Amino acid sequence: MNTKHFAMLLLVPLSTVALTPANGADESPPPRPPSLNVTDRGPLVFIGFQASIAAMVGASEGKLEGAAALDMAKDITEELRKMRPANTPSRAQCKVVSAEAETRSSEDEEGDHRIDVMSTWVMECQKPALLKYLDISLFKAMPAVNVIEAYYFSDTAQVYKKLTPASKRLNR
Repeated sequence: MNTKHFAMLLLVPLSTVALTPANGADESPPPRPPSLNVTDRGPLVFIGFQASIAAMVGASEGKLEGAAALDMAKDITEELRKMRPANTPSRAQCKVVSAEAETRSSEDEEGDHRIDVMSTWVMECQKPALLKYLDISLFKAMPAVNVIEAYYFSDTAQVYKKLTPASKRLNR
């Protein structure tokens, strides 16, 4: 066995111990950040959004359960359905032609409950060649959200960017 193999044998158990919560505490990881998928297909731009209610209001999964969480999710869902998800250059002449939103409750194999909010918008641009960026406006509906993982797909580009309230522009 060479030194490299010996070092790996030591590191794996040590890293496992280092990543285990102290005193066997059962700590759940923070909720995943919301995700945004933008698909640009000529004059139509499809925008999909998904997040857990815990991520949207800044709570850990275990602290937000039951009817109160479901009511909160339904309120946010209604707000998302009514809003414009992104501001675009005025020269592109884009408007929202369809908006849908829903709330789903699920349970994982450990019995933990989770409430997700999903929204889909379709925007139509009269001059799609002039659509150079989207300024994502979803942060207004969810002030506790600090990061949105955004993906942009078109025939000519694929972009990934972590959006923040201070940096919410998604370029083509």
